[in-house]
Amino acid sequence: CKIPNPKQQTLSLSPSLPSSSANDDLLVASGSIILERTYFLLDPRVIIVSAQAIQIIPIVPYDAANIIMSYMLPHLHSGWEVDQAILTEEDRVVVIRFGRDSDQTCMVQDEVLFGIAEKVKNFAVVYLVDIDEVPDFSSMYELYDACTTMFFYRNKHIMVDLGTGNNNKINWALADWQELIDIIEIVYRGARKGRGLVVSPKDYSTKYRY
Repeated sequence: CKIPNPKQQTLSLSPSLPSSSANDDLLVASGSIILERTYFLLDPRVIIVSAQAIQIIPIVPYDAANIIMSYMLPHLHSGWEVDQAILTEEDRVVVIRFGRDSDQTCMVQDEVLFGIAEKVKNFAVVYLVDIDEVPDFSSMYELYDACTTMFFYRNKHIMVDLGTGNNNKINWALADWQELIDIIEIVYRGARKGRGLVVSPKDYSTKYRY
């Protein structure tokens, strides 16, 4: 059996190939062809096994891929670093996600934040804060949810009316890239005009049943 795509690397099947048990929780690249079973290599890659040949695809488990997203974004490791990030940024909105990198809700939010960071870099900067490592703000901002996203501009907390009754923060994972970009734009425009409270372009009261 031959691999249909000639551009993919193929190797003859060897019984001495190091492997582990098959794993179903994988991120498979678009266009990849799974022929029979998947095996992990140490480097790490996945080998797709057929009767006569194997296909090597760079691939990682789902949870690991999402955790990697969080490490691609800058972290603030102390209360002082958080204060300095908010104080020293004069021209852009400071977006801070409070939570834990390993939390499923934060993983979703971090993936979105990583995806939009380049798009909003002219008017916003994104930071992550682990609430276990930096507990200083847990009481001040009531950080009791798994994932909390807040906005600051020139050392001022900018509130957003999302229709939820909680104007201080977004306390769920906002998975839509464009919706989050729109909110950050509204925060930026309102904050530049001296407003401490802006209205979200979308009402989330019905969707999240607040």
